[in-house]
This record gives sequence, C-alpha cells and structure tokens, in this order.
Amino acid sequence: MFWGFVFRLFVGAFVAPIAFSFMLIPLASLLALTMRGAGAKPSPIRTYPIFALLFLGHTYFWGLWAAYCAYLAIMRAADADVGHRWLYYVVAFLFVTAPLGYLSGMERSSAGSAAEDRAVQKGSGLYAGLTIIAFLVFVISPPLVVPVYGWFVAFAVPVEGRARLVLEEKYFGILDRWVARGGPTKEIQTVVQTCDKLVMLESSSPTEILRLSTIDRDEFRFRADVCTKMTANRVYPQPEFRDKTMVSMICDGN
Repeated sequence: MFWGFVFRLFVGAFVAPIAFSFMLIPLASLLALTMRGAGAKPSPIRTYPIFALLFLGHTYFWGLWAAYCAYLAIMRAADADVGHRWLYYVVAFLFVTAPLGYLSGMERSSAGSAAEDRAVQKGSGLYAGLTIIAFLVFVISPPLVVPVYGWFVAFAVPVEGRARLVLEEKYFGILDRWVARGGPTKEIQTVVQTCDKLVMLESSSPTEILRLSTIDRDEFRFRADVCTKMTANRVYPQPEFRDKTMVSMICDGN
C-alpha cells in the first residue's frame, strides 16, 4: 500500500507540470496579445487584469495539487492496517512542492539575466509558500477541500475499503458519544457537521459526490437533515418520526 501511495504521488508530480502548462497557455497568450497591441508601454488598465488572472490561475492550480496530496495522505493513513501514519503525511509534504521546483528550475535555466532569475525565484517562492500553507490547512481540516476542490478529489482520491470503514466508525462514534452525553444542545453543530461528512462518505460514486457538492445541494441538505434528526430523535423524540409513512419512506430509501 505504501509504495502504491508513493507511485500515485510520483505520477501526479509528473503530470502536474504538464497540466499546468496547458492551463497557462491561454492566459499567457492573452497577456502576449495585450502587450503586443499596447505599444512599448502598455497601460496598467489593460495588463493588471491579465496579471490578476494569472495569479488566480496559479494559486488555484497549486491549491488543487496541495488538496490532492493532502487527501491522498489522509485516506491512506486512515487504513486500519497502516503503521507509522505520520510517514504518509511526511512523504506527501515532500512531494507537494516537487512540481514547482521542477518548473522553477526550467525557468531559471532559460533566464536571460540575473534580474530575471531573481524574479523567477521570488515567484516560485511565493507559490511554493502558498502551496505548503494550503497543504497544511487541508491536512488539519479536510472538509475545507470540498467547497473548492471537491469535484477533483472525488474522482482522484475516492474513499475505498478500510479507509471508508474507519471514517464511518469515527463519525458514528461522534454521534453515539453525543447521544451518550444526553444530547447537549450547545453541541448540536457537531452533529450537523458530522452528518454532512457521513452523507458525502456514503455517496455511491464520485459522480454522486460531485452532484451533491454542486448542482444538487438541496438533496445533500435533505439527507444531512434526516441524519441530524435521526440522531436527535435518540434523545429528543422528533414529531416526524411518529409518522409511520415518513419512517417507512426514509428506511426504504436507505
């Protein structure tokens, strides 16, 4: 399993610079056209929006790479058979800036002056820092990945096998402990957040995760609300569950 994890990171680190180059082509072409049509001294009004797009494109792409590395480490380290879980995080951290280092080396080798070389170093340092910060944030709080990069990690890092079982036990354990404490109302947000995670975890496919994360948020909220109410019903009887038709519909749907 560990070497499979390393192999996926290695392949990702190989593919990332290629994908980044393809993403950069239209933006760089747009900038070149703007500069060429603006004369010797282009107007900031014309160039700044392009530079802003380039910055946002860079930031989003390397954030996506950080999300992939973080989620892959989290999923593999969650396996019950894994020892030295910290090793997965360390290896993923080492890989997270590898594509940036490669691209930086390529740009520096073609730099025409010392000033251009320093500019490449500064730019690479900025994006490397942002990528590392994103990786650490996603490792500490994995749910933050979903709103921005959920569409990607759902396909690239599906939750499988023992990792799914471990997460299920963790989330159900949180709900059980809340019930065992008498269902403190001040902690109800913990139940809501845990049910949100369970809904995504129990989704049948990456396509369904993508659908629930984007175009079908109402369905996502319905499922999460049912989970929350079922948990609360164990402490505070909910009127909805007195309706046998409603109970039957929920049980048959699951």
